[in-house]
Amino acid sequence: MDEALVKTLATRKPLRVVFKDTGFRDDATKINVKQIFKSLSPDTDVKAI
Repeated sequence: MDEALVKTLATRKPLRVVFKDTGFRDDATKINVKQIFKSLSPDTDVKAI
């Protein structure tokens, strides 16, 4: 998973998203996911399991 996919998901403004921890392309993307959702869809509950 890369940042482009995360941004696409965030623009749809879901109530909740759950990502598999090993599904991220790299650690930087994992760190940036919450920031991307915070700016594009602040009401979305984001979790990584």
